[in-house]
Amino acid sequence: MQVARRRGCSIALAGMMLLVALHANGEPVAGKQAPSVPATTKASAEKVKDDTPAAASEPAEPEKVQVPSEAKADAGTAAAVATDKPEIKTPETKAASQATSPQEPASTSASISSPASAQPAATQPAAQAATRTAHSRLPARTSQPLTVEDFNRLSAANQRRIQQALFEIYKGQPEFMKEYDWNGNPLSDSIVGPITLSWLNRFLKDFRIEAPRGQLSDDTIEALVHFAAIAKVYPDWKSTLLSDDLARWIDRKPQPLRSELYRMRLSGSAQQVIALLNMYRTDGAPTGRANLTESWRNWVIHTYRLDEADLKTLAAKGKAVAELAVLQEETYVNRQLLSNAVRDALKESAPGQDQWLLPVVEQYARIEDPDAPGQFSYAITGDVLQQVQADPRMTTLPAPVITMLQNLQGIDYPRQDLFDKAVRATLGDGIGVCPLNRSDYQRTQLPDHALPAETFAGLKDTLPSDLYATLDKYRTLTTPCSDAQLKEAAAAVDKVDAMYQPSIESQARKTPLFDPAVPVDWNGGNCGCVLDELAGTVYGFYPFWLAGGKQQLDFSLLSRAGYVGLSFDERGNLVHLNERPDGERADGMLDTQFVAAAHKHRTRVDWVLYKHDWNVWASLGEAERRRGFDALADNVASFLNTRLTDPVSRIIPYLSLGATAPVQGDGVTLYFDNYPTDTQSVTLFEQFIDRLLSKLGSKQQSHGINLLLPRSAMLAGKGIYTPEHLVSLIDRIAGTEPEGWSWSTAQIRSRPHFLVFLEEPTSESKKQLRLDIENALHGAAREKLLRQIVPVIEFDGRSWQQLEDDVIYLKDNFGGIGLWPLSYRNATAAADAAAPTNSVDQTLLQHYLKPGGDPDLLVCRIVCPNRWLFRTAWNVSFGIALLIGGLYLWNCRCRAAIERRYLLYLLAAVVPPFALGMPLLSCDPYLEQISRGNWPFIGLFALMLGFVAWRYMNRKMNASKP
Repeated sequence: MQVARRRGCSIALAGMMLLVALHANGEPVAGKQAPSVPATTKASAEKVKDDTPAAASEPAEPEKVQVPSEAKADAGTAAAVATDKPEIKTPETKAASQATSPQEPASTSASISSPASAQPAATQPAAQAATRTAHSRLPARTSQPLTVEDFNRLSAANQRRIQQALFEIYKGQPEFMKEYDWNGNPLSDSIVGPITLSWLNRFLKDFRIEAPRGQLSDDTIEALVHFAAIAKVYPDWKSTLLSDDLARWIDRKPQPLRSELYRMRLSGSAQQVIALLNMYRTDGAPTGRANLTESWRNWVIHTYRLDEADLKTLAAKGKAVAELAVLQEETYVNRQLLSNAVRDALKESAPGQDQWLLPVVEQYARIEDPDAPGQFSYAITGDVLQQVQADPRMTTLPAPVITMLQNLQGIDYPRQDLFDKAVRATLGDGIGVCPLNRSDYQRTQLPDHALPAETFAGLKDTLPSDLYATLDKYRTLTTPCSDAQLKEAAAAVDKVDAMYQPSIESQARKTPLFDPAVPVDWNGGNCGCVLDELAGTVYGFYPFWLAGGKQQLDFSLLSRAGYVGLSFDERGNLVHLNERPDGERADGMLDTQFVAAAHKHRTRVDWVLYKHDWNVWASLGEAERRRGFDALADNVASFLNTRLTDPVSRIIPYLSLGATAPVQGDGVTLYFDNYPTDTQSVTLFEQFIDRLLSKLGSKQQSHGINLLLPRSAMLAGKGIYTPEHLVSLIDRIAGTEPEGWSWSTAQIRSRPHFLVFLEEPTSESKKQLRLDIENALHGAAREKLLRQIVPVIEFDGRSWQQLEDDVIYLKDNFGGIGLWPLSYRNATAAADAAAPTNSVDQTLLQHYLKPGGDPDLLVCRIVCPNRWLFRTAWNVSFGIALLIGGLYLWNCRCRAAIERRYLLYLLAAVVPPFALGMPLLSCDPYLEQISRGNWPFIGLFALMLGFVAWRYMNRKMNASKP
């Protein structure tokens, strides 16, 4: 109860401090001439005056209000965030700032005087007048909605401003965009008709504002435009400011704070809006799942891939730009209309290419409205088309470059830097400078991707003459290149890469949307369970966009599978990556039955938690960031321990007598890209790990906590990814080693894995990764980290010899191998086609087993995935045996009946448990510890049992003879 009182007092004091600071910063002060009150808003001012308690206007002794530490942090955070982006000015804020005395800046000290006590008694009426003026800037509230006739007096420019503002505010709403695209453009025709009016009335309702019929004030229009500008610059805030939860929270506040908060919500400056949201998050923000329209860009992941259609587009980008000539001299009032026009212009000759072309056109065609900061229109002129044509992203690739890029076709790269390195390596291999510098192994074992001379000659007309001459010279050298020549040749290839990289990258970047209606459907076939003979961890990543259709995986060669699909907001709520930001979602996010399919084969499933934009998070106060991380740890633990709901998973707890309850997650892999490297952020991350471990509790033994990172992050010299910090995380997550500790496979698997992306060419990057660790660490620390490093490669499906080399090297030097994406086959195609001559699975089977390791026998490939069925059958058969034995000993009649059919009862009581128990002892992972090394004794016991049965039957037969 005392904690609740203190929290309530802190919130109340923070609200008083905020109100005082606002009057000192953004509104007129005593002694200054207050702006005149518009006639249309006087009623609102009088209402606010009437609602204000009388005690507020009487003189009082000066009283100091001590600001709570969290409120101070939030105030500091608000100031910090406000400086990141320009403050948006409106007539209200301009007038207030002009009326504010420059000699009386807002106080930032720990104690702030209340508004009544900060001024002499003689100035109280002026202060009250200023307060009433501030509240009167709110548009008037009545009970009647607006009608079309209310807008007859407005100019077309003002009606266009209203429509543009509504677009910025509601463009994330599906119903708005549906009406926006109707024939006649009712929401963008510069005419406030019934459709526009319905959305304007909705805005007024959202903000508890109703303008009197026929008296629409300029303040109302300015408030609408101002809020649209705020939403444009700070889109993260929009959904929260429009939410009913925020409105209800404000309604619970006393006057005059309630009216002031409504004013801030509608027309406050950027700094004031931040302060409002900080109060709301501390006091009234609901917990649970995040709103999809809030910070959508913060949980978007991109992939980089070139398909056949992309290569065709890269060969004809200039033609697509030429099609935009039909739009010349056209102007569009917003981005949506521009997008529609670009799509229509390309639908015949270049369908679908508007996705990559639109951002470039938008960049050069955008014009900011001088009367409405943050509002843009788009004009397509001849100069704009020339600028678009000259943009490096619009470069058309010559045929020889397209030929080289075919080696990258269909490969999924999870990061831009990995894709850029792959393009550079591919161009280098295709150009083929200094061929005699390749080793004998490379010349004899690895394929030569260098272009033939006649194909390379196609670059002569597209490259600068001196650059082409340099490349041609080093391609045809008959002697090995010296170090200086190698450097010059590499610089020439870098120039080619720089010419085409922007165009290639813009085409390869994809943003797949998550569709919860498309399930992940895994099937292991007869692959059996994960082999115990694997030399290390085999970690396969499954990005959510691969879902669709039945997919066959060889789980016997997959230790862990990481589903790439989760992110989180600043409050620690879990969201799915790339889910449509339209507020519509499926409960539970997705079907998790694929987890049960993996568990059937003993493959563990991790959930990859990805976040790349930390700007909003870093702008929060330390207390708020800690609360967000605490909530994230709680939500992750709860998510991992959510029980599976498929029929088999529901039965298992009963079959195991409560010892086993299948859950939907075996671990979490943290992919915190670009995570801040300052000391405070590192400490918060460590505290997050500690809390996650505590929430998992004893179950942490079966849950893994892993990190996914680029190799460059290890070289930053500070942050959570330095080699020294990674070693400390091993001890933090797995605990210190007990006396007599050794690197057993079981212990390694319970420790965190650090999955590190390897860039192309992997023949060099894998060696550099080991060298980085050796240079940073020594002795036991080096050994400990190397055994937990799992390099991740992106296999191109063609370089089989290089894959074999990589697998062997990673087996000897690191703790595992990662595959992005994991290896799978379409189940229908796999059933119809013969086994491929080369596959990732075959390479792992041949080169990633322990010495002397072999695949499982056929019986184990049947028993292990169906172990619960075999266990149940054994339990039933053993129960029958106990029943027969009990009846034999308990009842004479039963004994006589059993002896008359002794062989039949013997077969029923002994053979089934024995026949089912033997394969279970061999193939059930939970019983293999019992059977390991004990097979001679098990065989001897079986022989003794058989001998006893034979002797008994032999004596009975001899006794029956006369």
